[in-house]
Amino acid sequence: MKRFHFSLDRLRAWRQTQFEREEARLAALLAQFEEHRRRREGLRAQEAVSLAAIRASRVVNVEELQTLDAFRRWVSREETRIRSEEMGLGSRIAEQRGVVVEARRKVEGLDRIKEKRLHAWRKEVDRETELAVAELVIARWNSA
Repeated sequence: MKRFHFSLDRLRAWRQTQFEREEARLAALLAQFEEHRRRREGLRAQEAVSLAAIRASRVVNVEELQTLDAFRRWVSREETRIRSEEMGLGSRIAEQRGVVVEARRKVEGLDRIKEKRLHAWRKEVDRETELAVAELVIARWNSA
């Protein structure tokens, strides 16, 4: 009996590579999303530090208040822009998760086919082995 060979191994390897590539894309999108979150938190922290500095001052002039107000408006616009980007990233992440799930499903489908074929091959090997043993027993029986 010849050894087991799965004719779809190259396709399975290619699909596995595609799956890993799609997972890497998803990881990159998730990293981008996390970076956006950190930037928003950093902006809020900078705003809090600026506000605390103004509150700690005994004397606050109008220019400092105007600068703080302009900074707070900029932070608000920047947060809005970042949130908008996060929403776009969120939909891209959801879409990419679907792509990853589909790629995994294709790999697992080929794995199931391989397992079925391996199981059938083993049954055939067992059947051939049993036939060979039976022939040997009969040959010994006849020669005795």
